[in-house]
Amino acid sequence: MNDSLLAGRYAKALLAHADSLGQAEALYPIMGELAHVAMDSAGVAQVLKNPIVGGEEKVRVVVGALCERVACEGESRMLVERFVGLVVGHHRERWLGQMALGYVRLYRKSRGIVRVNLTTTAEPEEALVERLRTMVEERTGGVAEINTHIQPSIEGGFVLQVDDLLLDASLRGQLEKIRKELLRKNKTLV
Repeated sequence: MNDSLLAGRYAKALLAHADSLGQAEALYPIMGELAHVAMDSAGVAQVLKNPIVGGEEKVRVVVGALCERVACEGESRMLVERFVGLVVGHHRERWLGQMALGYVRLYRKSRGIVRVNLTTTAEPEEALVERLRTMVEERTGGVAEINTHIQPSIEGGFVLQVDDLLLDASLRGQLEKIRKELLRKNKTLV
């Protein structure tokens, strides 16, 4: 079976179950962190890949690492524990991160959430962020989820990413365009 198809099926089933329990919203940030824990945390990834470590221990390590990073308690913690236990029990733990990412994507799609990443050289003013939120929500009809990033290396301007669309209005990006155009023209002269 295709890996992405497998992960998608688990994510879809988890979202449907969480919706039926009224826990989909509470699970959304937890699943985002689970994706990071399962894919980026070297210690957790090693435990998940280790065939000697038992299933219960894997669940304990993953849920423990996850709950250190994000608040998961009560019914949402129990739901996460059962989900991770189910995945580990079926020996599909290597796809856990993809399943969590799939949940996040499906949740965003079902709720009309539009991801917006704004990269600037300094912390943007709150009024600017709110104007951006309003503009994106009016044009997309969705709810804007804005993440701001500070990156001095862009040297001025901004980089705006709305879902899969990218607008690079940074000084560094503009200089790179000019450099490429000059190189292209120079090659045609030779």
